[in-house]
Amino acid sequence: MSHIRFKQLLPLLAILVCLPACANQLSPRYQSMPYMENARHVAQNPAFLRHQGPPKVYATTDLKINLFRLAQQGYLLVGYSLAPAECGNLDQAKQTAQEIGAAIVLIQTRDAKLRGVLDAYPSPPLARTEAKQFEVFAQALDGQSFAKIGGKLSPGAPGGADCVAVFLAKLKTSKIGMLVDAVPSDTKARLGKNYGRLVFVVIKGSPAEQAGISAGDVLLEVNGQKIANNRDLAEALGSCKKRTFTFRIWRGGTTRTVLVENVKLSAPHE
Repeated sequence: MSHIRFKQLLPLLAILVCLPACANQLSPRYQSMPYMENARHVAQNPAFLRHQGPPKVYATTDLKINLFRLAQQGYLLVGYSLAPAECGNLDQAKQTAQEIGAAIVLIQTRDAKLRGVLDAYPSPPLARTEAKQFEVFAQALDGQSFAKIGGKLSPGAPGGADCVAVFLAKLKTSKIGMLVDAVPSDTKARLGKNYGRLVFVVIKGSPAEQAGISAGDVLLEVNGQKIANNRDLAEALGSCKKRTFTFRIWRGGTTRTVLVENVKLSAPHE
């Protein structure tokens, strides 16, 4: 009897196994960011929330600044497409977003008619205090293959595309409210240490922002534990049950201690 039941399950198992592979084939021009580790759906990456409902699609005239603004709200770039189908056909853009679980699609295009049928995403100028943070953010994304997207719409750029669509997903509520990456080699040389993580995004209203942490800072220690990689950071945050953490931060040649308070001890799925 159990053998018969297993046979009856085989068609269902085949469908379940096929789903990820089939989804990967539906958008051949879509390219995921390296930190997605080949996960075509955000649900395959534990850092992101599964989006419910249709994605929001916006036109933008300044891709990088709007990506920076959205990162401050907890949305991060997961992939992009230079294919006209995802840009000129809004239904295709939405379908691609749903295939990968994206919450927002930003489209930058030279096509004025297309821009006219899209809601515009606001692109206010950067405040002086944000300029350095934006620079750090842009450099971090450039290191993750963003440079070849940003140059595609430049007039006269070799191989330039008339349209770029980028897809973003919401990060799970983090305990601290900041994103970190490897320390660039030039910063590491000035730092003089073989450990630390570069802060490249601080989410608005988060404990990290309230503590005065800024993009460009280097996180050295959490509660006395040296932070050499993301695993070290996760362990340091997970081992403490208190709502206040002591960070050692390096900024512009000076090391300081920062208290990060009102930390969420759990990361709920929104």
